[in-house]
Amino acid sequence: MTPFAGSRRKSKKNREDEEAAGEAQAEGQPEGDVSEPSSAPPESGRGEQEDAGEAASSGSGAEQAGENEFEYIASAKDVIQPTADDIKKARMLLLEADHRLGAFLSTFSDSAIALYDMGGNAVFNWVSPNLREELGLGIDSAEATLEQTLSEENRSRILSVVQEACRTLKPQWCDMQATSPDGEEHWLELRASPVPGKEGPVLVAAMYRDVTEKREIMSAATGSASKLQATLDCTNDGILVLGTKGEIEDFNSRFLDMWDLTEDQARAQTNVKLLESIIEKAQDSREYLTSTMYFIDHPGEEHYDTIELRNGRVFERHSHPRVIDGEVVGRVVSFLDVTESVRLRDELIQSREMLRNVMDYVPQAIFWKDRGARFMGCNRKFLEYTGMESQEDVVGKRGSDLDWDREETRFLEEMDLRVMDTDTPELGVTRPKQLPDGTESWIEVSKLPLHDENGEVIGLIGTLHDVTERRASEGALRESEEK
Repeated sequence: MTPFAGSRRKSKKNREDEEAAGEAQAEGQPEGDVSEPSSAPPESGRGEQEDAGEAASSGSGAEQAGENEFEYIASAKDVIQPTADDIKKARMLLLEADHRLGAFLSTFSDSAIALYDMGGNAVFNWVSPNLREELGLGIDSAEATLEQTLSEENRSRILSVVQEACRTLKPQWCDMQATSPDGEEHWLELRASPVPGKEGPVLVAAMYRDVTEKREIMSAATGSASKLQATLDCTNDGILVLGTKGEIEDFNSRFLDMWDLTEDQARAQTNVKLLESIIEKAQDSREYLTSTMYFIDHPGEEHYDTIELRNGRVFERHSHPRVIDGEVVGRVVSFLDVTESVRLRDELIQSREMLRNVMDYVPQAIFWKDRGARFMGCNRKFLEYTGMESQEDVVGKRGSDLDWDREETRFLEEMDLRVMDTDTPELGVTRPKQLPDGTESWIEVSKLPLHDENGEVIGLIGTLHDVTERRASEGALRESEEK
């Protein structure tokens, strides 16, 4: 027989006696006629044989009642008077349960746990030592409760959350402030979950967690994100942030302006639709799509290209990996509108081409040098004087590197230094020169210093003009006059 079998048998016997008493009252019999079994233990010296004999002399009905009474008394004795072994086992079970409960609660180092009944009354309260210390409740105060740190308004919120959890049978959350005795504010997160019974929830288990540091970090992160977004919105580049699979994670306002999109349009469209709307605006949609898919498929590579749009605008695109803790987590793509720069560049190229055409058809040989007297460029006539085929054969060289007469070269280089050192032009200096085909000629040399925006000498520009015919004419004229 189990230790608690007697208690179950007793309950059944009591129900039978109550039914008998009810029947007696209905027949007009006094309730006291129904005999109550004695819970006293058997007298000393009475054995089982004597009890059995008395039960036999009472008839069959009395015999059955005696047997029931004896079994009840025997089982009651087992419960009321447990053995030393039973007590030891019970103590061990209690210690083990207490140890398990302590181990379970110790895992919630910055939390509190409570059980509430349907009326919002706490039937169990536990606050971790760390949280007790944070809230100034005393580390050794086992009876400390969070209600000591909560305002009346927050206590009402707890009741509302508990009732909502019972009504919806779903967990409920809320944040609230707790104030320690020294006035320091703490944020607590409450999570209330219903504990279901057979006929609905009977208790609500609530956990309070200190989230002060978490809220501070989130606040700082939100502030940093806002500052970062404001900074990105101030840049001239359109910024697009992509995930590892090319999904759009974020963008700045400049990106929307450049691609003629509103924020609602950008966020409402799927990644594919948004990409399609961008590709459609490119002059070469196929090339744009191909290059985009390439850097998505090669997340570790940087990519740079220029995109021409159908409306005539030109964007430079620079895509580079987004790396966090050594792992590629996506890409950052920046777009720079270089339409005006490209226009000015094209105009400059056209101007240079026009200037070169003009220089190539003037009768003088034109050249220009840097501060180190190295050739930086020349026209076609100068190439004829030097016997070179292209500018590349001249640029970067000095006069001594060319196949000129040594004496002539020394004279021209000394002239270069004087012009640049003294910042003084030298014009119309006539010198004899032998051309590459062996023809003897006369040239007129002019050199002027070149300046930067600060007026500093940075080189010179010079001309060589063939004056052989002019000198011949002048000589003939002098001879004619002498005659």
